[in-house]
Amino acid sequence: MKNKKDLVQGFIDIFCEHNFADTDYNIIQQELMEFDSIDEWINQASLPAILKCLTYFIWTDKIMEGYFVSRIETQSVDKLLRRLETLIKEESTIYA
Repeated sequence: MKNKKDLVQGFIDIFCEHNFADTDYNIIQQELMEFDSIDEWINQASLPAILKCLTYFIWTDKIMEGYFVSRIETQSVDKLLRRLETLIKEESTIYA
C-alpha cells in the first residue's frame, strides 16, 4: 500500500512525464481576478488553464513543501480534475 506522499509523487511524475506542465501562469492570474471565487473560475476553466493551475500547484510545492498536498486537502485538485473530466466528456461527444 502506497502512502500519501508516494501517491502525490506518482501523480506529479505522470503529469510531468506526459509534458502536461505549462508554466505560463498569466492566464490563470488574469482570469482569477474576473471571478468571485476559485470555484467559480474552475467551473468554466479551459483545458490549458487547468494544466497551468496544476503546474502552479506542483511547482509551488517545490518551494513551499506541502503546498500541493494542501491543494488536495482543500479539494482544489479534485475540482480541477472533475472539470477536466467534464471537458473530456464534452470533447468526446463532439467527435462521436
